[in-house]
Amino acid sequence: MMTFSTADHDLLLHQLARCYGLASDQLQCLTDNPADGVYGFTRHGQAFVLKYSDPTVRSFATLQSQVHWLDFLATQGAPVSRPVPSPQGVLVEQLPLENALVSAVCYERVPGVRPAVPRLTAEQWQRWGETLGKLHALSMRYTPPLQQVPLTHWDAGVTQDRATIPAEQTHVLEKFDALQAYFQTLPTGPQLYGVIHGDCQANNLCLDHETFRVIDFDNCAYHWFLMDIATSLYFTLWERPTAQTNATFAAFVLENLWAGYTREYPLDGTWVERLPIFLKQIEMNTYVAILAYNQAA
Repeated sequence: MMTFSTADHDLLLHQLARCYGLASDQLQCLTDNPADGVYGFTRHGQAFVLKYSDPTVRSFATLQSQVHWLDFLATQGAPVSRPVPSPQGVLVEQLPLENALVSAVCYERVPGVRPAVPRLTAEQWQRWGETLGKLHALSMRYTPPLQQVPLTHWDAGVTQDRATIPAEQTHVLEKFDALQAYFQTLPTGPQLYGVIHGDCQANNLCLDHETFRVIDFDNCAYHWFLMDIATSLYFTLWERPTAQTNATFAAFVLENLWAGYTREYPLDGTWVERLPIFLKQIEMNTYVAILAYNQAA
């Protein structure tokens, strides 16, 4: 991951503003850390988000592929943050620094607030499920351009992830290998497997007048559709109401999430039985991410 000096960051903001016909002081950082690269601005009364990407984490070609899929979803009426062309007419811009080209994308800023997970009603959980179902139904119809770099598949980072686990953690490595072996056996027909959001949790949803809108498609990739449902459930349990057990809250969320989801996309109900192992995969991914963060610190 690149680390930008203060001078580089100031230059980057200047380039970003100029590229989109703005002054630097029109860009407002939307996160606690300016290095996250997420800025907002308003033009003619409409709010937008500008994001720049570290080229060592996400290449220009990969970002183009991700944005192409997102633009397809938006064009088909999905409740997502639509990418917006720059004044030059392109969806992904490149900004020159001394030793790199940094990619940038502008998005419509969707209305709404982060869902308050402990207070969501059964109907709202169903609408969350409907939103996911709409994305997957559209994913079934998506055909990327032949000249486009393909989006990655679920196992693209397996070698690096395994290398992150210390050799002395043999029990963890055994579980890691067992999970990979299991997923390699699963069918990948188009009704089960396609491009998914990859991080569909409350942090990446905006709730506005009972409508859920999806943001941040940085992790989109080819995976089993069930993984988006599992991700929603997994991170939801981190915010369960204190008066409920994990089991009670999980049952309530899953019942309504699935009811809404299947109204939009008829995923075979027997796949629900595979949820526990999908949750274990998310747990493993989370553990590896923590290891990687600590090793880089």
